[in-house]
Amino acid sequence: MHSVFDVLKREKLLFGLILCFVLPPIGILFLFIIGFISFYKSWRGKQHLSFSLASLFFLCLLISTIFATYQMENISLFVSSLMVIGYWGLYTFIRNNGSIVHFHQYKWIIIFGGVYNCLIGWLLNSIDENPILGFLTGTIQLGESDHSRLFGSSYNSNFAMYLILVAIAFLFGEIQIRLRNKNYNLLYWQILMVLVLSYGVFTTGSRAGYATLIILYLLFFFRLNKWVFVTIAGLLLVLAKQVYMLMPRKDIIDISANVRENIWTNSIDLWKQHFFFGTTPLGFRGEYFKFFNDDMIHAHNLFIGFFVEYGIIGGIAFLTVFSITGYKAISLFFSKKHSNELLEYFLLSLPIIVLTGILDEPTFSPQIALPTIVLLSYWGRYTRNFSLAFLPFPAAKLKKT
Repeated sequence: MHSVFDVLKREKLLFGLILCFVLPPIGILFLFIIGFISFYKSWRGKQHLSFSLASLFFLCLLISTIFATYQMENISLFVSSLMVIGYWGLYTFIRNNGSIVHFHQYKWIIIFGGVYNCLIGWLLNSIDENPILGFLTGTIQLGESDHSRLFGSSYNSNFAMYLILVAIAFLFGEIQIRLRNKNYNLLYWQILMVLVLSYGVFTTGSRAGYATLIILYLLFFFRLNKWVFVTIAGLLLVLAKQVYMLMPRKDIIDISANVRENIWTNSIDLWKQHFFFGTTPLGFRGEYFKFFNDDMIHAHNLFIGFFVEYGIIGGIAFLTVFSITGYKAISLFFSKKHSNELLEYFLLSLPIIVLTGILDEPTFSPQIALPTIVLLSYWGRYTRNFSLAFLPFPAAKLKKT
């Protein structure tokens, strides 16, 4: 028994990530506690909390949520500040303790989570379950009335779509590395998993997920072989109409487009009412209902969402991080000098954050945001020696253990 607790203590991050899929409320709380403890130790000087772009970003979000709570005279919104501290602490924990071994364990947990979301979603599709059990397992649908859409253990179809796409990205990285190394062990199983997960994205009914899936396949073929990419891209152009006809819920695309446009317009107007500090993520719903008499929990756009939820301070901080991260990723994507196995996982997974965020805001959910923070933390470790001038670029490395 003692050894079991030792393993849990040593691998607490991985344990928390697994719980995020199996028992989401417990997993989310567990990861936040890891973040709080890491943040506390960092400020007490027991761990390293160096100044960086990421720390400035989280500091801006923290300032925005604190002042927004005061400005809106709603003490319950301070929970948003606690969430920022948890995210910041988790990011710091990984920057201080992450390794190649831990990254690969994280990668396989995400792949497991994607498959798990599909299987449990299809299994429980026609079963009425206890609401309390559904809440604990994430298998009760929130925010939607369309029960034909897959949502797995993520409460919402768009959240499940995001996790499944990241799982596909990691599998694509695995497949690409195996093909380059001419290591065909388990390759067929991995291809089968990609196909199952791709069908899972389709059954979530997400049009943003469908479009992102196509782009993800194109990125994979581009990294694999340029001629294959040109051939596949050409076929997609020729068969564009047929590809469109396969899009889920295409019959209501005009209605959805009008709804999205209305949400975005209202959200921008709401930002103008809370220009400097925003509404906080938890305050958005109440303020949106107050001004527009409609129940909406987030802005359904990552960029608008940051400005309306964190004000101009958080919005500019986000755009800064986005611009620098995008520059690094694009430079490495086309670079022939700086390529290794870890890079493939990042280049295929990071675009999903933005591509799904254009028409939705999956990272609004802590169940999605926490694994994303882990991914960005490892990316931060990987590129911490990156020169913005790009040349020279000392190759960054994760610790092996």
